[in-house]
Amino acid sequence: MRRNYVIAVVAIVLVLLVGAVAAIVAFRLRSGPIAIRIEPENIGRLAVGDTFTVNVTVENCVNVFAVQVDLRYDPTVLNATMIMEGPFLPSVRPTLLVRNTTATNNDTPPRSAGIYFADSLIGYGNGKDANGNGVLITITFKVVGGGLTELQFFPYNPAGNTPEGTYFSDRNGNDIIPELHDGSYGESP
Repeated sequence: MRRNYVIAVVAIVLVLLVGAVAAIVAFRLRSGPIAIRIEPENIGRLAVGDTFTVNVTVENCVNVFAVQVDLRYDPTVLNATMIMEGPFLPSVRPTLLVRNTTATNNDTPPRSAGIYFADSLIGYGNGKDANGNGVLITITFKVVGGGLTELQFFPYNPAGNTPEGTYFSDRNGNDIIPELHDGSYGESP
């Protein structure tokens, strides 16, 4: 009887110890707010026809299972020519690229264009989720006109059947709203 009691106490202590270690690891990984940003943050003016590349990076992620990025810019200044998945999610396990498109709104001023990217880890089972920092997307732009444009993340909007904006999710479908750190291209205003 006493032996069963000791085994139960040891098991409880081990469970509490594992939980404490997991909490410490999560706290260390998340040394600041979860954030998404454009790097480099500012690109100086280039000649029409030139190209440049930016990374969309994430910071301080904990248990990220899926991401959605909605990035807007002025299509009279830039054209997105290539959008590539970065190594952040695939370094954990295989991914399912759900959406990787661009669109332009010419109907109502001001004209705008957007990059719409959604990616998810595959499987809900035994795999771990993404933690830490890394490159989520690499985007190549071609300069098509003079002037400046923000490279602006569209904020999360959960309304409707399909939520819009930039956000992450954990494996249970809980929304994780990152801080948005926009970038810019061109002349200073």
